[in-house]
Order: sequence, then structure tokens, then C-alpha cells
Amino acid sequence: MKASTFIIIVLIFLAAFTFFSEDVSSFVGKFEATGDFTYTYLEGDTPITQVTFNIDPELAENIEIDTVPSGWSYAMEDSTLVLSGGSLAPGSMVNIGYHLKRYMEPRDIPISAVGVTTDGKGVPASGTVIVTETIILKIIYIFIIYKIPILIGITLLGTGVFIAEKLKPQPKPVPTGIPVDIPKDKPPIDTPETGVPTEIISACGCGYEWIHRFMQINVYPSSSAGGVYTVRRLPDDPMPLKALAIDMHGLIHKCTCKTKEGEQIGREIYDFKAKVRYEWRIVSGEGGFIKINDEEPKKTDKGEQVIYQPPDILNENEVKKVTIIVTAYHDDPTKHPDHAPITATISMEITREIKEKGPGSENNLEVVDPGDIEDRYVYKITVHRDEPMGRITPSEGICECVQEHSWEMGTPIQGDLVYVPDEVAYGDYVRLEATGSDIDRLKLFCVPTGENCIEPASVSLDVMDNLVFEWEASAGRFPRGNIGREVVWQAPDIEGPVGIKLIIKDEGGQFKDQWIVFEKQIFVRKLGIDLVKTPKAWLPVATAGTLSLKARIYMCKDGKWIYPGRKKYIRFRLKKVSKEPGVCLNYPRNGNRNPDLFFYEEKIKDNYISKLDKTKSNDCPTEILQPNDNPRHEHHYLGTVLKRRATEGNPVIRCEDYGAIGYLVAEANHCIPIPPRDDENTVHKDCKTKTNMVKIPRDDNDNDIADIAPQDDRGAAPNKDEDNQPVGDGYKGDGLTNYEEYRGFIVGGYRTFNVPFLPFPIKIGARRRHIRTDVKKKDVFIYDENNIGTGYLNKSGLTIHLIYDPDLFNGTGSRVINFNRQRHTGGEQHGLWLRDRDMPGLYGMSCGVNNGPPKNKTHVCINVKLCKGRDEPRERLPNTIAHELAHGLNVWHHGEGGNHNCGGRTHNSQGKLTSGVENCIMRYDKYAAGWCHGDPHHRHSYTNAGGDLVDITGTVFCTSANATGRNNRGAGHINNAERGNCMGQFRVKDW
Repeated sequence: MKASTFIIIVLIFLAAFTFFSEDVSSFVGKFEATGDFTYTYLEGDTPITQVTFNIDPELAENIEIDTVPSGWSYAMEDSTLVLSGGSLAPGSMVNIGYHLKRYMEPRDIPISAVGVTTDGKGVPASGTVIVTETIILKIIYIFIIYKIPILIGITLLGTGVFIAEKLKPQPKPVPTGIPVDIPKDKPPIDTPETGVPTEIISACGCGYEWIHRFMQINVYPSSSAGGVYTVRRLPDDPMPLKALAIDMHGLIHKCTCKTKEGEQIGREIYDFKAKVRYEWRIVSGEGGFIKINDEEPKKTDKGEQVIYQPPDILNENEVKKVTIIVTAYHDDPTKHPDHAPITATISMEITREIKEKGPGSENNLEVVDPGDIEDRYVYKITVHRDEPMGRITPSEGICECVQEHSWEMGTPIQGDLVYVPDEVAYGDYVRLEATGSDIDRLKLFCVPTGENCIEPASVSLDVMDNLVFEWEASAGRFPRGNIGREVVWQAPDIEGPVGIKLIIKDEGGQFKDQWIVFEKQIFVRKLGIDLVKTPKAWLPVATAGTLSLKARIYMCKDGKWIYPGRKKYIRFRLKKVSKEPGVCLNYPRNGNRNPDLFFYEEKIKDNYISKLDKTKSNDCPTEILQPNDNPRHEHHYLGTVLKRRATEGNPVIRCEDYGAIGYLVAEANHCIPIPPRDDENTVHKDCKTKTNMVKIPRDDNDNDIADIAPQDDRGAAPNKDEDNQPVGDGYKGDGLTNYEEYRGFIVGGYRTFNVPFLPFPIKIGARRRHIRTDVKKKDVFIYDENNIGTGYLNKSGLTIHLIYDPDLFNGTGSRVINFNRQRHTGGEQHGLWLRDRDMPGLYGMSCGVNNGPPKNKTHVCINVKLCKGRDEPRERLPNTIAHELAHGLNVWHHGEGGNHNCGGRTHNSQGKLTSGVENCIMRYDKYAAGWCHGDPHHRHSYTNAGGDLVDITGTVFCTSANATGRNNRGAGHINNAERGNCMGQFRVKDW
């Protein structure tokens, strides 16, 4: 082929390439500049049926969509990409594959997306598109933007070559073709000057020489122009890294022809991409390389793509610095010469960023949802690359022996899968590996076209073809692209087989070998996380009560959840946490509304990072029953996350209320919830999935009362109040619901006061203690101001609780015993205020607008000194206390009125104060000399052994109005009570 002809062909090709450069660019982009948009539906309850991506306008203008998930369709308008028609379940993701149609400057472009659920709720997400360097697209881009000048230049150059060729003297035609067949017996050529035959001057010489042209390297993710690239990733997802080196070698095809003037040398240079070997090494810092999640990391690795597992970062202010060097070596023995490698250094500063996500929600009763925890590793990456290395390429030359070449198959493409695991787990990063080779036979020809050298020459050599390893997967994604001997694939969060396909083909430009294809299935196994239920015996205790519930991560195998699964940063959250005022129904006054359950920061800080602080006030009591039994704390965290990756976690939960209620949830990336285990010894029998939310305390009947507590009342409603012991007036209840009796009360306590001339204060009372009361028995709370006791009131059958600190029933002005009530309440219930007071002529007095229940009595006063008088029976004080307290509990006298001046003939009606059962506490027993009743007047004297006129002081509460003893002396002498049956009058309930 003539040199001019070759030049014109090249110019025509360049013109066509330039004219169609837009189309060529889009075609090349399918191989060199692919990517995907991924939307992950992390948490929700209803499917997403539409996803809208908001894309940078420049990026939107330069991309072309290649693939969308099955069942989905897309529409692109301006910079908005709308995906619709499918359904995305919670915990799943969609990928949209695209390629660049034109070159774009390398950089990071933020992108946002919003998924819309079937109920119209928007679920936002954001991320970053990484535009990497694309050398071929960049070259094509030059042709695009300079299309007109290039076409004009090609036209002018072609015209000049054509004119020069026409003006050049034409040589004698020589047969062409490969190989050239020159007859061996061609006669000698006569010289025009003498006509004397001469010999053939020469045959063409054919040879070659390899040279190294250049080598350069890029790594991904990569900073651009020496800047810092920042990326945020799930903390338990490792970082895929990729190196891409181009090692270009040149083959100089030499053709020589010896003439009288000397040796002509023609050169043509063919470019070849040599095979490269990559070696990775961590030169400083922690972490290592793995092939699959949870593998033991190592400090070195080989391959185009590798997986870097970062170290655990224990605190948010901790920085892990890591330096990785990747070295690219020439690894092609068929392309000489061997030469020095080229390196890139990746410097990473890795921090941990834990954010509180979402405001959460709460109401007057509870913190419904504290919000979420977003845990991420933040990588700040800087890349330093060696400058491209190479040499100046000799210029091409022309002689009358023209260079031609052809390709033949040496050996077919050979290869195999090196590492494709049989099974992986949800979200696993896996490095897939393959091997392959292909040798092609290159024949170089030197074809004579002139008069001096008329004999052709040829030479053959074996050249390794550059192979393309193209991976496909029926699910999952290739975060660093699907091309390479080694690629990183991330498994989907979908159980089942995933088809992996590898196509090995030659890159083109040499002999076109038949592709080879390998297929294999990887089974993706579910990962799940459970919790152990609250122990049945556990009850909430406000004095820094603790609880630890274990969460574990499993893998589903053979139809069962098998422990352990993958190591994760397990997150824990407390939901629906009660925030009752105080710690029980009557302590303390003005109690705050902090959450009643929270993570015990002081006990877990070495292993957990806590978030979602819901503290309303820092005035939590440090003394509930005794000093420092509820140590001071500054925070009430409802969320916490492990500092280290693990397959189990059990943070300590602190309780600050005797009626605390809440739910614990355990979460981990790529894990689905597993129904809780009943206890630590329980084994899962299948791979069921359901919420792992555990209620605190154990409350299977869901009435907010621990099942183990007697107040659970076999699952009765928490607002039930049907205490019926004693029956009293038949009005059931004691004013305290089942939940309130379960949450309980502080009783006892001390009242301290100063006495003149004493160097120390006087204490009255008893040590405080917490009680849960009986839902079957009626409870009465009495503030015993002067520690005088309740006398014979215990004969009522009521359960009596003494308090000595007025704050325990909200002060004497209030007397409400359940002042910290909130949930499951019926209303205010009051206690009785018992006092010692000097009241001349009176044993006692019950003050209030009416008799009981307790809310009607402001206080009960007892003249202790008078009751203990020398002439008083020993029963006087306990009788009087019980008598007056009973008035506060709705018990009346046997009758009202009646004068007992028995020294004369005084008319007295029957059924009054002294009537009825003779030894009843509610009967008046004090009179001068006997017993008086209706006409005819009778005097019933009663003397003791000393001759003193006395009466019986009551020690019981009667159950009948019928008279007994001296009130029943036979016909005409029976003094039945007007009311009587004091036991049948008791009423405790205020509402």
C-alpha cells in the first residue's frame, strides 16, 4: 500500500470518527463510564411504589439509562428521574444503571431521592455520584468540541496529500497482497543508459522492536486534583477500593530497503495495552483486607479491586489514620521490556459520626419514639499518584517497503473462576476472582511498492491479548464497577440464589476469539437479630434498678436461625417509655417527667455510645429509701450503639420508677428482626421473622403490669378498682386502681423537729420503704404526725399504712396519697391526718364537713394526755384513736343525741350514743352512775371490784345494731342502736 493511500485512509477514518464522535462517545461510555443510582429503603412499614431522583443538571444531560429493575419503568425530564410501576419492600433497594454519553470532569456530585409509599408518605434519602477520570472519553470529547476545526484540517491535509500524489512520478506497479508472490525467474532489468542487464538491488527487510510508551495509575474512590474526597458509609460495610493502571507498550514494525543511496527504513508503531498485576499494602494504620465480610483481615492483598475492612472506632472524636500503597507491575512477558512499577498512595482519615435522626414523638404519658440513630463512618480520602512514566516514541517513517500485519489465533481464550463463594449473607461484600489468558499470533509483513526492493519479508510473534472480564449478577450490585479480573460485589438483602455470570472476551484489535462464559449461583442467606424477653421475675425498681436484655445476630441455615451471624454495630432503642411524675404514687412531690427507663450510661460507657437524650430535668432524687440509692445522673438516653462490631450485645437499662413501662428494640444493618426468645436457653426452631420488640417488664397480657406481680390480677384491666376486703358498706375499691397499687407507695419516713435546749433534732417515724398494695384488700394511708399509732383501727379489717412525712401525701393541705398518678388512674385518693392535740374536755375530734370517706376529713385530733389520764381505762387511747379515724372512713355513732346525766330522773330516747353492742368502739361509754333509757326510768349500776361505777370501753367494731350486755336486760330494757353494724359502714374510696 502506498504511503499516500494509507494517509488518506487514516484521514478518512479520522473524519468519520470526528463526524460521528457524539455517537462514538456514547458507545464508549457504556464500557468506560458506567454507574448506578441506588435507593435503599432502610426502614418503614408500607411498600414504596415511586422513587424520584433529583440529579445535577449537567449530570442529567450527560447520562443515558441502561437498566432498571424488573417491573419498574422510568421517565427522565430535565434533571428529574422518576422510577415507577414496581414495588419496593422495606429493607430492599433498587439500582438504575447508566453510562456517561460525554466526558465529565472527575468530581463528587450530590444527589437526592424521595420514595413515595402506598399511603403517600415520603421517604427521603441522599448520596453522592462519583465521576471518575475517563481517558478515552476525554480524548473523544476533544474531537467533539473541536469537530469543525478538525474536519477542516483533515480536508485540507487530505487535499494536499492527493495533489502531491498526483504530481509525484508513478513507480512501476508491483503486485500487492499478503503475502506478495514475486516470480523467482523474473528477468533482469535493463538500465536505460546502457541497456546492460543489472541484478535485483535488494529484498525488503522485516523486523520489530518493543518499547515502553507510558504507564499511569488511578484509584477509586479518588480525590481530584490533589483534593480530599469525603464519603459516608455504613460503619459495618467495608470499603471497596479499585486501582486501574494503563501500561502502554509500543511495537515498532520496521521495514528496510537497501538502495544505491543507502538503507531506507520505514517504521509503523502499534500500541498495545499490557497486562498489569496489582499489589496492595497497608503501610500504616489499622484495618486490613478481606475477601468476604467477617474474614480475618490481612495487611496485604492482590488484585484490581480489594475490600478494606476498617478498624472499630470507639468514640466520635477518634480519628483513625490509614495509609495504603497500591503498586502496579508490568505483568506481560509477551510485551517487552519489563520496567519499574508505578504506585499510588491512598491516605484516609476515618472518623465515626453518630447523628440523632428525626425528632421522634411523645405525649403526656410516654416517649412514643425517641427518634433514630444514624451511624456512619466518614472517610476523608487523599490520593497521591506517581507521575505517568514513559519514553519518547520514535517517529514513524516511510520507505518503499510498506508495513502490513495480520492476526491469527494462537490459543483460544482460557480462564476459570478462582473465588466465588457458595453462600453469603445479607449485605456481604465479596471479592469475586477469575483468571484468564489468550495468546494471539501476529504476522508482520514488509511489502515492496517501489523499484529497488521487490522481495517481500515477514516475521511472526506471539502476543498476549488484553482480556475483558465482565461480571453480571441477577441481584446485588458492583460498587466499583463490574469489569476486572477481581471485582467487588455486594449481596442484596434478599434471600435466595443469585446468578453470577462471567464473560471473558478479548478487548478487540487482535484476533477475535470466541468468548467464554462461566456461570455459578451464590445463595444469599438471611441475617436476623433477636432479643431475649424480660425475665419473668423482674419488677421495676426505682432505686437504680437494672435490666440487661441480650440481642444476637443469626444467619438462616437449613431452615433455622443459627448463631452467630455477621458482626455488626448493634443499635438499641427504647420506645413507648413511660414518663410518670415521680418514682411512685407518692414520692417525690413535684416529680419530674423524665423517662422511667433509660440506658445506664455510667455502666455501659466503655462499650456503647449513647444518644437520644430525653432529659426534662436534672432534679432526680438521689435518695428514695436511703442515701444515694439512686445515684445522680445527667442524661436519660433512649438510644445506644455498640462501639465494636459484634454478634451480640446486652446494654444495661436503668429503671427509675416502680411502675416503669417501655419497649426495647435491637437493630443492625442488613438484619431483619426475629421474634424474641423466651429466655437465654431457648433455641429458634425456624427462620420466622417478626418484630423483636420486647416489653419491659414481662407483660404478655399487655395491661402494663408485670405478669409476675399479684396486681396483674390474671390480666385484669389496669384501671380496675374492686378491692372488697372488708366488704364495708358494699362500695368496692379503695380509690387505687390495679396499676396504682402495682406502682406502689413509699411509707414510713421520718419527721424531724427541733426541741429547745436539746443539741440534736428529734426524729419521729420509721425508715422509708416501698410497698405494692393488695388489689383485693382495701388500703388506708394515715399520716401519724406524733407517732401515736392507730389504736384498734386494725379491728376494721382494713390494711393500714403509716407515713410520718407529710410530703408523702402531698402535704397536710392536700392529703392526696396518689398525687403522682397519671396513667390508668380513677381519681384522687386521700389519706387521713392523725394528730395529738390538747382539747380540754375532749378525748378526740374528727374534723371535716362530714364523715368519711377520707377526702371529707381535714384531720383527726386525739387528746393523748387526757386519754392516758389516771382514771381512764387502758383501752381509752386505742379506742379513741380508732373511733375518730373510723369517722374519717364513713363510720357513724350508734345514734346521735341523748343526755347521760343519770343523777336524776332524765328522759332519754333509745338508740342513741350509748346504744347497741356494748363493746363496740363507736359506742359512747362514759356516764356518771349507771345507764338511762326510756320510761320507766331504770338505773343499772355496775361496779368494779373496788366499788367504782364503770362501763365497758369498746375494742371491736360491731356487725349488728342489736344491743348486747347492759343494753339488753330483757323485756323493756333493750337498747338497740339506731345505726349499728359499724363494720358495714366503712368506705375508703374517694371517687
